[in-house]
Amino acid sequence: MAHRNFFIGLSGFAACGKDLFSDLLSEELESYDISLLKVSIAESLKVECRSSLVRLTGIDILNCTREEKDKVRDYLVFYGLVMRDRSGGRHWIDRASEQIDRLINVASWSGISQQIFCITDVRYDEYEKDEVYWIKNELKGKLVHLTKEGSPAANSFEEENDPRLQEKADYKIVWPNCNSDQKEINKHLRPRVLRFIDWLLKDEKKKEI
Repeated sequence: MAHRNFFIGLSGFAACGKDLFSDLLSEELESYDISLLKVSIAESLKVECRSSLVRLTGIDILNCTREEKDKVRDYLVFYGLVMRDRSGGRHWIDRASEQIDRLINVASWSGISQQIFCITDVRYDEYEKDEVYWIKNELKGKLVHLTKEGSPAANSFEEENDPRLQEKADYKIVWPNCNSDQKEINKHLRPRVLRFIDWLLKDEKKKEI
């Protein structure tokens, strides 16, 4: 893989294992001396909503359980959509781009020459230059779609956008629900991550020829 920044966007229903995938990917990439840096499009959304949610519900969205997050999910979705509509889908993309720029600067100061940025929450493909366009056309990255068996959509927005995300995905993974059982994760999920790495590195090698 060439010494450059590379980008992967993860899509799929809430709780389908996007964070788990990125954690396993980070662990396995260490053997290739490749650093993985996680970026969340929704992180800025949480920051902007934090004070309001604490005041209204007593829930700190930056430090809460999944059950607490589920209680305020509708509020986050509403605020996120308002800002998306105002900007043609670009508000949260621009915030994530700023985060990526900061991480690139830190990596350059640290002497890191080879890294993968993993955007862990690609959700929308509605506007002309939405999140999928950003990943594939602006960042020149790959879109990965995850499906956890038996995992339903969290809301109507996921039901509407997920088919588009699947259609445009460069790589698709379907895996079972292992319920945080490390033995089952190593047996069923880690091999899928290893196959993805093999595909990714072969694809990058072709570009260098």
